Amino acid sequence: MVNDIERIGIFRQEFYPGFVIGLILDGHAKAYCYTDVAEIDVLNDDFGGFPVMLWAADNNFHAYLLRVGDRVLTFEVDGEK
Repeated sequence: MVNDIERIGIFRQEFYPGFVIGLILDGHAKAYCYTDVAEIDVLNDDFGGFPVMLWAADNNFHAYLLRVGDRVLTFEVDGEK
């Protein structure tokens, strides 16, 4: 999962909120609609047996694996948007 602006360089396109956030991990692939994730702020999901969290807002997004050792973390938004 790389979102490296230096590597994208001149190929970077204008932001389009209708795009999908695509994840590929351990032979599994899944797409999440950016606007759906941004609407709820934080999405905790099971992705091919891996717990993941997606965050989207202000034309940015991040995806994280949520397993730390034997623990599975969950995240939620605290407070108002």
